[in-house]
This record gives sequence, structure tokens and C-alpha cells, in this order.
Amino acid sequence: MAWKLIPGASTTLPVAMAYARDGELLVFHVGTDQIVYLNRRPADTWLGWQKFPQPAQTKYAVAAANGPGGNVIVFHTGLDGKLYQSGQDGADGWTPWELLDGGTGNTPRPSRWLPTGAAWLGATSAAARTSTPTRSPS
Repeated sequence: MAWKLIPGASTTLPVAMAYARDGELLVFHVGTDQIVYLNRRPADTWLGWQKFPQPAQTKYAVAAANGPGGNVIVFHTGLDGKLYQSGQDGADGWTPWELLDGGTGNTPRPSRWLPTGAAWLGATSAAARTSTPTRSPS
């Protein structure tokens, strides 16, 4: 297997990816305009970069993980420095961004989903401290 370019993206930040319940590959990145973008690959072809359906701006990389039931959950740090999440709510729908209580930082990294459905999410703050708010399923 060889590396292949995903056409059309322009970013200096790491991308995030996760597989949807139906096996579709979802890739997220933050553009040079600080907007979150999504590209889908349902089979062998990329569908093209589009603005994430729930508008978001950030200066930091986004993170993605599969939550309970296989839904993809995306995390980002807003321009206000607070952590937010949006999850799949159907085949192509996404929930509005939800503030994660007490979460601050700049680069979220979902660590794992616990058997209870809660998520451990790590983020590094400007002071280089790591916070790990736990998020229970909605």
C-alpha cells in the first residue's frame, strides 16, 4: 500500500479520521481559514472537501473518535479556548456543537470510550497542562 494525496486540502495541522458505522471513511481538517472541513470516502473515491455541516472555527487540530453505537464524534477547541463536540445524528446529520463542561485546551485527543459510554478526552492547555474531562453519552 502506498500513500496517496487527498486532493484539495490545504492545512498545516494534523488531520483526524474515523470510520462511520457504514464503513465510510471520514476525514476532518482545519483549513488555513480556521474553518473545520470534512471529506468522505464511501468507496474508492473521495467526495471532496466541504465545510463541516455545523460551522466551527479553531486555530488547533480537531480530533475524531467512534462513540457508543459507532457514531463518529468530532472534538475541537473554539476560538474562545473551550472544548466542543459534535456527533453524527443519522446517516448524514450532525448535532450542533456542544460545550464540554470545564474543558479548556488547544488540541483535543480522544483517548478512549469506556464501557459505560463515557469518553476520556485529553487536551493540552497553553500552560502545557493536560486536562481530561469525562463526557457521558447524551
